[in-house]
Amino acid sequence: MGGPYERKFERFLARMALEQYEPELVDYLDSSLSQKQPADNRFWAIQALSKQNHQKYFLALFDSINSKPWNTSTFIEIVNSLDNPAIKKAVAPHFQNLWNAQHLVSKANEVIGQVDSQSLKSLLNPAVGYLLESPDQANQEIGLQAVVGYRISGFEPTIIRLLDTPDSDTPILTRAIAALQRAP
Repeated sequence: MGGPYERKFERFLARMALEQYEPELVDYLDSSLSQKQPADNRFWAIQALSKQNHQKYFLALFDSINSKPWNTSTFIEIVNSLDNPAIKKAVAPHFQNLWNAQHLVSKANEVIGQVDSQSLKSLLNPAVGYLLESPDQANQEIGLQAVVGYRISGFEPTIIRLLDTPDSDTPILTRAIAALQRAP
């Protein structure tokens, strides 16, 4: 069989086991042996730590994982940590860098309903605005999906301009109307 479901279940069981052995996990993370493991794996493991230890190791590992595009699992783990002000401050520049806009908003769209949308919404605003202003309709569609999925407001004038654009295709028009209907 195999597949993504079994992989997620295996990760769940492994994380549950790690939660039982936090002191040993901290000792391992502090050892030189852990440095031989990929940063993504260590970042996944720290999710089993208490809030205090989690912040310490998150901030220590963030630069290692920040240099490449995040996979969906890493994105969820980061967003679920945003309730910590120090972590939110550390990740905010990554979200504000418009070079990352398409990737981050696409990841956010993949995980609608799996993350705390209130923490994420404010970080997504610059990226969503950038995508909506893009001449590329694929980017506009990604931005509109986020506006609808996360109920992001403040882009109504931009969305109306998309409706007035003569070359907007049907998916853009449909999403633009849905975004305006959901506006508060």
